[in-house]
Amino acid sequence: MLVKNPLAKEEISSIRDPMILPYGDKYYMVGTSPNYWEGFCPGVKLWVSEDLINWKFVKLIIDAEKIPDDADYTNRFWSPELFCFNNKFYCTFSAKNDAKTPEMSGFRCYVAVSDNIEGPYSVIDKPLIDTYSIDAHLYNDDGKVYAFFCAYGAICHAVFDTETCSLMGEPIKDVLPGNEGEWDNIGVEGSFVVKRGGVYYLWYSSWTRSYEMGLATTKSLDEPFEKLSINPVISGYGKSKLFECCGHNSCFKLKDGRDAIAFHAHAIGESERLCINVVQYPFVKSLMPEEEVDL
Repeated sequence: MLVKNPLAKEEISSIRDPMILPYGDKYYMVGTSPNYWEGFCPGVKLWVSEDLINWKFVKLIIDAEKIPDDADYTNRFWSPELFCFNNKFYCTFSAKNDAKTPEMSGFRCYVAVSDNIEGPYSVIDKPLIDTYSIDAHLYNDDGKVYAFFCAYGAICHAVFDTETCSLMGEPIKDVLPGNEGEWDNIGVEGSFVVKRGGVYYLWYSSWTRSYEMGLATTKSLDEPFEKLSINPVISGYGKSKLFECCGHNSCFKLKDGRDAIAFHAHAIGESERLCINVVQYPFVKSLMPEEEVDL
């Protein structure tokens, strides 16, 4: 089945940072909803699909209108993700209270927990880190859960306690911004980790030139990640008017077992839209965000 990127379905409208989680025989998706930068953001929306093309809105699993005004996580709700572990569901998201801290420094990563993928979810009031942090991503490595996130000027990770929803030990810096003149030298964000063939692949994005995606690898989470020499691995920069900006992806498996990623892409001045690409590991060359993908 050929799908046309970007997916401009009205049901999902504009979306950033899409995260798709296969569960049962369906695909569930969360993502950053407008308004992204200012104005009212409704919270974390949940959609469901059987074919990755036709999406149905389920509900708000984090509803901004139900959060107390004095909470520290009343606005924005960036980069939400879903994670399932031991029959519990975790929704991570980045948020702030614009009334308290209008500056970007107010962002923190939060976790909400539920016994059902569709909720209800209970937010843990205490953030993962009590400093600027965004883009929390939970990863299960043979029963040991790690949290990856953007903080301290880098992409970092630490062990995540699934009972207390807190970090254990000091964070380890995995990916730093590149050197002057490189495609990722201004900043890095949006990590997502998969393991294939004994190698950990850490996806990340950078807004240095437009918005592009790169990869870093390691054979052990106790060792440093190394950026691929072919980075950025997916980019439309200087090549595509349709996909001038593309990034902040999540990884998931198609029903036939192939690896895929979901990301947002758009031309300059256009709305961000969901895109889906099929990928293969190991990467041997960088890819364009394809307009048509065979799912």
